[in-house]
Amino acid sequence: MQIVNLIYIKQRPIENDPHFIGKNCNIQQAKCRKIISKLIERGDLFFTENGEIFQKRCESVIKEIQEKREYNSKNGKKGAEKRWDCQQDQEDGYGPPVTDDLAKYKTKPKKKYY
Repeated sequence: MQIVNLIYIKQRPIENDPHFIGKNCNIQQAKCRKIISKLIERGDLFFTENGEIFQKRCESVIKEIQEKREYNSKNGKKGAEKRWDCQQDQEDGYGPPVTDDLAKYKTKPKKKYY
């Protein structure tokens, strides 16, 4: 499970480095090599063309996460543009809408917390 978590954290295949993986899994390097070889024999993990360790399901999940992140980013940008275009949303409750001339001045009083 820790190897899969490392793949998710890096969002790409991880290097076949038993020292690094063992350190993150809190096991010795020799034991980590045995575990990696057993997981590859069982088909839970596989080597990429570059010799890195990866899992099939991680590939699809990482792709979904990246697509969702792009989708949310686009929608967030659209929402921000819509808010900044609307004059009513720019009013701060203490005066007229904030324009270039008024943006230099603070219109809300400072709160003192002491």
